[in-house]
Amino acid sequence: MTMDTPEHLSRKDFLKVGAGGIVGVIMAGTNPVMAMRKIAAQQRAKACILLWMGGGPSQLDTFDPKPDTMNGGMFKAIRTATKGIRISEHLPKLAEQMRELAIIRSMTSREGNHDRASYLLHTGYTPQATVQYASLGSMISFEMGDLNAELPSFISINGSSAGPGFLGPQYRPLVIGNAGQMPGNIKPYGINEIRQYKRWRLLDRFEDSFDKRRDSSAIVAHRDVYEKAQRLMESKLTKVFDVSNAGSKQVRRYKLDNYFGRGCLVAKRLIEVGVPFVEVQLGGWDTHSDVFNSVSGLSSQLDPAFAALVEELRSDGMLDETLVVWMGEFGRTPRINERGGRDHFPGAWSVVMAGGGVSGGQVIGSTSDDGMEVTDNPVQVQDLFASIGQSFGIDPKKELVTPEGRPIAFAKKDAKVIDQLFG
Repeated sequence: MTMDTPEHLSRKDFLKVGAGGIVGVIMAGTNPVMAMRKIAAQQRAKACILLWMGGGPSQLDTFDPKPDTMNGGMFKAIRTATKGIRISEHLPKLAEQMRELAIIRSMTSREGNHDRASYLLHTGYTPQATVQYASLGSMISFEMGDLNAELPSFISINGSSAGPGFLGPQYRPLVIGNAGQMPGNIKPYGINEIRQYKRWRLLDRFEDSFDKRRDSSAIVAHRDVYEKAQRLMESKLTKVFDVSNAGSKQVRRYKLDNYFGRGCLVAKRLIEVGVPFVEVQLGGWDTHSDVFNSVSGLSSQLDPAFAALVEELRSDGMLDETLVVWMGEFGRTPRINERGGRDHFPGAWSVVMAGGGVSGGQVIGSTSDDGMEVTDNPVQVQDLFASIGQSFGIDPKKELVTPEGRPIAFAKKDAKVIDQLFG
């Protein structure tokens, strides 16, 4: 079996289909050339915006409401633009965008620890001592990005994301801590451009001399990181980070008075200039107490920004090529605890997707009336990753090889694409 390595794969090459996928269709008696064409034709997404809800959002108080039940809580469910689908009363603008959204209400996993679950939802794998898996952002950056681009191909806003793992530091995210403002230290302090240029040239000479004495992939990676920083510092595209020039309409729609709204606007701008993966974080969902006040407040930030992002991507003709994914590391317990909160619950929770070839206006899977279990079409995390790969035209069985020679597939071998997403 032939396997691609990070050093040799071209994203424009049909090898993106993956050796594992071709072997599979040969065994099934299918023409491999036709299979490659089919997978390539299915590629729609060129970029992904991950809206990460750190802490684990309550599915019952957002996208899988159970009003008038014992576990339903205080919130009402409201109609959406799609007949028969209801969501939380605190998400009215997203209700208007329901024709573009697909809600997966039957997500399930076994990881109820924040660190382990976050790792799983960012990489598709549980943590292992013997391998550092690459995050989704790093994988999409590797598949779709350009290492010579002016801006990094993976940017995380309002917090750090999971790392590049075995792919190496070239695919590490640029972290923007204060959404809406220019990244810190992007311009040299106290020196002019000529002096800065001379410093870069001096560094190049030192690097050249060091390279000749030692041959190491770590040295190459180190140099790549510095070259990337130089391109970023010199790029005129960095103006996309500054939202102070946003029009009054965008200020109102995204609610730019909060960091999540600013982050979503910056994410759209980054996609417009060719960045293939942006993660925007909204933390605070670990609601072990006072869940209803907390979720109400968080929803007031989430609802306008998420809805404005989807609406603007659609109106600008970008939604079909931009996959938007809303998720956290797990859900919350249907039963409300003695502190008025909901605890960790990986058994049954929700993910929302839009764009990138996803068919909106639908709900996939369902949970029981009390919310305690999945009753229809359970979706594992590896199935979600396989479906994200499908959106990008990446065969989930495609394998990359770690520096130690271990093959790692984009999604686990038993992963299944959620066909209904693209129906």
